[in-house]
Amino acid sequence: MNGTNTQTQGPSNILVLRVICFAFCSGIAIFGAIAIMMTIERSSPAFANGALTQQAQDLAKLLLPGIVVLGLSMLGAWPLIRRGHFATGRRVWQSPEPIDARERKLFNGYSVLATLRAALAEGFGLFGLVTFFLTAQWVALIAAAGAVAFIVATMPSQSRYENFLESVTK
Repeated sequence: MNGTNTQTQGPSNILVLRVICFAFCSGIAIFGAIAIMMTIERSSPAFANGALTQQAQDLAKLLLPGIVVLGLSMLGAWPLIRRGHFATGRRVWQSPEPIDARERKLFNGYSVLATLRAALAEGFGLFGLVTFFLTAQWVALIAAAGAVAFIVATMPSQSRYENFLESVTK
């Protein structure tokens, strides 16, 4: 990594990013639990007098494909966002600033990238939960479960940060 000192952005900073990701997952889980309980009790907006409404069924025809479109859009946008952050990281690394200042900026860039990735996934999961809450279509919960799994699988770590540094400093 051209002599960078990754320890300056030590485990405590990575821990903060992990806590942020945990908060995103917790938000999905809490809202999911509420939506599931209300749907099981048939007290969500999808029901009237204990029966699934026609409005909920019609809304499901719009929102379920919307989950797919949103997910594909986010998957398509992510490589562009990532590429932009990596290009910025390379420019930061090649700047004449002192190495400590460059490393601080690189960690800030990594933090934005990790938080943005988790926020995009959370938005996708919450859209799935809102769809479930309004339509009582259990298949919409796949979006929430997928979002949590994605956030956990891509949780920031020291090794991921070092891989990011390696990519922008070579």
